[in-house]
Amino acid sequence: MKKLVLLFTLALFAGCSEGTSTDTTIEPAEPKSYTVSFGMEGEITIENTPLTRASTDDLYGIQVWSKPAISTDDYVAYAYGLFDDKSKMTIKLLEGHLYKFQSTMVVDGKNVVRTDNLDDNFYWYPFAVEQETQLENKFIWSTSNMHSIKYGLTWTTGADGGSEYADRPFVDRYYGEATDYAPVENGSVMIDMKRTVFGVKFIVNDLTEGELIINMEDSPQLTIVSGTTEIEKLVTFNSVESAWITDNYTEDVPITITWKKADGVVVPLINQTVTFTRKQLSTITIKIKDAGVGSDMDLILEAGDLADGEDHVFESGEGVETPVEP
Repeated sequence: MKKLVLLFTLALFAGCSEGTSTDTTIEPAEPKSYTVSFGMEGEITIENTPLTRASTDDLYGIQVWSKPAISTDDYVAYAYGLFDDKSKMTIKLLEGHLYKFQSTMVVDGKNVVRTDNLDDNFYWYPFAVEQETQLENKFIWSTSNMHSIKYGLTWTTGADGGSEYADRPFVDRYYGEATDYAPVENGSVMIDMKRTVFGVKFIVNDLTEGELIINMEDSPQLTIVSGTTEIEKLVTFNSVESAWITDNYTEDVPITITWKKADGVVVPLINQTVTFTRKQLSTITIKIKDAGVGSDMDLILEAGDLADGEDHVFESGEGVETPVEP
């Protein structure tokens, strides 16, 4: 019996080995790819300048996200790049995938954004990925991303060589997105860019001594010294993505203003929240009272380069406790 089983097993193996196998190994085909370029439209004011400007100091950061076209999954990081030359903004995209692009431009970014201490070609927020991002005018394929690109957070460098983080920095900034882009031969990705800033001007009357110290939430401190009557700044919104989504986007910004007199006495003047609107210039006038305690503050939204808006009036000393002088 054992002999019969052995013979059957051998016959089975022999049968399997007879003839020539028709199975062949099929190498998986690489997905077809397309090289596409980028264009920027909308409110960006430099669109009509030549694409190649060797002297430009503006910086463009682009974050690219990808997902399969038939998938309901979220986008995942695909590539990022830092540019100062728009003519070099080209990228290879895969057929059968959809892409999302986030782009931001910092006006005069080379002089505004903090660089690496050892190499001026590496830039920090809003362009940083895990660390500083190198200006290479090409895309880097990576699962990491420019995680601050949609926020106001910027690490700026000052004229004195110092630097500071700010979520509402004094920076002129643009932002835009393009979503669900399917690549095609010789395609071009058009990104709708909007200016994501507001303007603020502080005017002081009757400042005969000392200085005014102005603190806007999440912005660098401002100082107006005696003999100076005004100071004006462009301010990036805390959320540039939200400012891009909503044309009349606003943010409520707490502002405190104190008067530091020549003898060192600090007098609180203003503690108010002001609503700032995208692309509007708000002018805040502070009138120092003769008694040296409290102030009047008027806020108007000026015409001109930026749009008109509502006028606001704030009562003297509102939200501020009257100090007792020594």
